[in-house]
Formats: sequence, C-alpha cells, structure tokens
Amino acid sequence: PSNSAVTVILHFGSRHNLQVRAQAALFEQLFQDALLTDLRTRQQLAYVAHLAVGVHGDTTAVTLSVQSSKVSAAELDDRVNAFLAGTVDILEGMSE
Repeated sequence: PSNSAVTVILHFGSRHNLQVRAQAALFEQLFQDALLTDLRTRQQLAYVAHLAVGVHGDTTAVTLSVQSSKVSAAELDDRVNAFLAGTVDILEGMSE
C-alpha cells in the first residue's frame, strides 16, 4: 500500500453535558501519548497518529486519525481497534 488512513470518531454524549466533556478530555489526556507510543513507536506503523476531543453537531467526541504507508486501510483499522480494546481494559481497571 502506498498510503492509508483511518479516522475513528467516538461519541461521548451531549456537548452541553459538563461530565461528558470532562470524560472525553480525560480520555484524550490518558491515551494521546499511548496512541503515539503504540502505533508510531512500538509498531512503527504510522507516521501520523492523532487523538483529539472535538464537537460533532451536538455531540462531544474523540477523534482518532492514523495514517500509514506500511499497511492497508483494513489492517490499519484492525490495529486502531486493537488499541481501543486496550483502552477499555485500562479504563475498567481504574478506580473511580
């Protein structure tokens, strides 16, 4: 593959809900560096790996964008989904 990209949008809830916005911001803070470390450094897969909080319509969302010249979009999507599955495990292991 010459160039592939995947964008995943995780909807957290209403942009008017402060708790939802705080949760999205915490997700961004917890996993931005992890995304870079995993996909870019450890797997040497992507030359762009970005995670950011934003608003889509009335919804607060986290957008993950990953671009690679090494694997197909389908493989990139699988790797991003594997990364996201790992975030679930980490979040479930955290105390409130």
